[in-house]
Amino acid sequence: MQNVEWVPLVNEMFGEGKKLDKFRIDNHYTPEYFSSDCIKQFKENLPFLGKRICFKVACNPAEEELSTTVINDHVIRVRDSRGRNLTIQHSSRAEENF
Repeated sequence: MQNVEWVPLVNEMFGEGKKLDKFRIDNHYTPEYFSSDCIKQFKENLPFLGKRICFKVACNPAEEELSTTVINDHVIRVRDSRGRNLTIQHSSRAEENF
C-alpha cells in the first residue's frame, strides 16, 4: 500500500460531481503511508475543490510542519494528538467530529 498515489486518489474521491465531502482514513497504525510531501499536497489541493471538506489522516510530519492555518475557509491542522495527524475541516463544519 505504500506505493499508492494518495493525493490524486483522494482528490478524485472528493472531485466534481462526487457526493463525498467527509472522509477519515483510519491509519493510526501506519502513518508512514502519508509522507510530508503528501501532506503538503493535501494542504494545497483539498481546500480548493469547491466543497466544504472534512478530511483526517494520520501522518508523520516533521516537527517544523506542526501547525494550524486557515486556507480558503478550511482550518488545516498538522499536530500531535495521541499520534500525529492532518485535519482539513471547513470552518462551517467546526463542530463536526470524525
